[in-house]
Amino acid sequence: MRKLGFLVAALSAVGVLALGGSALARRQMTVSPPDAPMIVLEAGMVQTGDFKVANSGTETIDIVVQPTAMCVNDNYHFMFEGCDAASSTTMQRWITATAEKTTLQPGEETTVNYTITVPTSGLPGGSQHAAVTVSFAGAEDSLQARYTLAHKMFAFNPIGARLDYKLASVKVDRIQFKRPLSARAQAKNDGNIDFFIRSNITVSTLGGKEVHKGEHNHVVMPGTTRGIQASWDGSPHLGLFKVKYDVVLESVDGRTLETKTIERTVLAMPLFMFVIILVVIAALVVFLVMRVKKSAQLKSARRY
Repeated sequence: MRKLGFLVAALSAVGVLALGGSALARRQMTVSPPDAPMIVLEAGMVQTGDFKVANSGTETIDIVVQPTAMCVNDNYHFMFEGCDAASSTTMQRWITATAEKTTLQPGEETTVNYTITVPTSGLPGGSQHAAVTVSFAGAEDSLQARYTLAHKMFAFNPIGARLDYKLASVKVDRIQFKRPLSARAQAKNDGNIDFFIRSNITVSTLGGKEVHKGEHNHVVMPGTTRGIQASWDGSPHLGLFKVKYDVVLESVDGRTLETKTIERTVLAMPLFMFVIILVVIAALVVFLVMRVKKSAQLKSARRY
């Protein structure tokens, strides 16, 4: 079950699902968009939405649409099965969803409409996480698995929300042996409401010329610790760079909670080259020590 959840999470991140091997060209599905806008919950409110499901393969698929709970595993991959019952996953009970078509021919698209009916009382405070999953059966009769994508939903009730955040670490290594050149951060959420960790990485040459800039935004769900990495894809194997890494924790309503900036001069170098340099330096040190000792011995011999 956890393996299936990992597969679902990895595929839902990009919103495209295809069967592997010989089935790759036959059954394929996309969901767009993969995420719904953030929802602010109020007791008794009714919220509607929709998303598209397309058959991007070459074989007919029969889809099943279902509201589900949403959680993350230890590697922070989103899961839609096996989530523990919690106050933050009750939103799945408030969702009804239907597809305009459940059988899709190759190239055909359908719209999934959903309604969130929030109860008039007993609404939990803090964040709610749910999804509407779309799945289809395996290509072969002998394959029992179902393949699933999800339209993910993040919502929160500000009444009763408890924000408890911590920017646990922000790091930029001064020497990096592997590409891509990167920086990383970790944030911990001990409250009952989501917050965001946003990071910006800027890489420049020693002369000040900017060679890379990137922004990364991630949600940190209650009761979790999330590590993120900002990287320069395509960075060279060897180089000396100035790296500026800005990390901001931000609430769901846009308030800045905590910030930290690190500026480093970073040496990017393959490990084997670093080892060779260390060996050469060590050899030079040994050579100089032996030379000094030999010179001292010669001076001592001349005295006699």
